[in-house]
Amino acid sequence: MLIILLLLTIVNYSFAFGGFQRATDILTAPYKEFTPTTDIILRGNVIRCEETSYRLHMLRMRIGYAWEEIFTDYGFRRNPRGVDLINPRRKIAIELKNGYKINSIVKRANHRALKQFKRQYPDYTVIYGFINYKNDVGKSSIKEGIHYMYGNVFLNYIFRVRKNLVVNRFRSVVDPLV
Repeated sequence: MLIILLLLTIVNYSFAFGGFQRATDILTAPYKEFTPTTDIILRGNVIRCEETSYRLHMLRMRIGYAWEEIFTDYGFRRNPRGVDLINPRRKIAIELKNGYKINSIVKRANHRALKQFKRQYPDYTVIYGFINYKNDVGKSSIKEGIHYMYGNVFLNYIFRVRKNLVVNRFRSVVDPLV
């Protein structure tokens, strides 16, 4: 009986953090080969700068995808329709963004999609969540029933007391890549 209980605990633990492992795999995957500029003036003169810029852009993009995977360790699942993530137990639906500076056309289109989701599932708290914000506090507002949450306000709402643990664990994977 003890062996069965031990095996079940190991299996449950390995599945409990599968999203974090997938996030790590996304971040540590090799980059596609960098192609330098073909600009006649810049060609050959800015290769190091270009390659650094390319790697930073790729890392930031991967961090955004990795966050989605990390959320799956905390009761969320990826959703193919209307929002990025849903948590059926907590009745939360999220459109997730890594940064708060977004093209206004994209932001309006996402807001419309979130409103449509809210009409279909009125019992859900629908969030437009921005992981990073210009200050450490963050902010929160509601527009047409959609919760806009930024930075620590958003992360604290989602991860509660585990926020620092999640951020520090994620940072420990990213730091060696920078």
